[in-house]
Amino acid sequence: MKYLFLLIISGFLITSCTSTQTVTTDQDTEVEEEEAETNRFAPEWYNEEEKSVSDSLSFSGYAYAIADAEDRALKQSERVALSNLRFEIDRFVESVRADLEEKNGSNPFGTQQLIMNVRNAVQNLNLSETELDYDIQQRNGFYHVFTNAEISREKVVNMLTGVISNSTLSASLEDEQVL
Repeated sequence: MKYLFLLIISGFLITSCTSTQTVTTDQDTEVEEEEAETNRFAPEWYNEEEKSVSDSLSFSGYAYAIADAEDRALKQSERVALSNLRFEIDRFVESVRADLEEKNGSNPFGTQQLIMNVRNAVQNLNLSETELDYDIQQRNGFYHVFTNAEISREKVVNMLTGVISNSTLSASLEDEQVL
């Protein structure tokens, strides 16, 4: 009886310590990657994990929308892409402002007034010169719209320096544009 009890407890310990995950091989992951590539219908420039980016030449915002009507999907995708574009521009301006605050102290670069003025300047930017690139596809009765909103860094900096009253911040934005 003692041995039977010990055997049962040992069995429970062994089974509770084993992994519940399934084992995958490199061959399985290669097949899954190939299937994902053939099933992908998004354009090459679209990455669902990257909503906005910037480089030395431009700012970009990306979006994807799906709707039963093409115009609804198009408007939604454009609205989100422009919002993501504004976010990227705001991130750029905020990083320049934060660098100035770190180098020169919080006055005036850390004041609430300047921060609000800068945020409002970005939110009120006229993005009518933004280039919009659409990829529209129809599947299963729904419209899938991918949008890339892109504007040149030079245009953004010129617009911002025209409305930001702090000359040091404006000059720093222009310096960052050259990078």
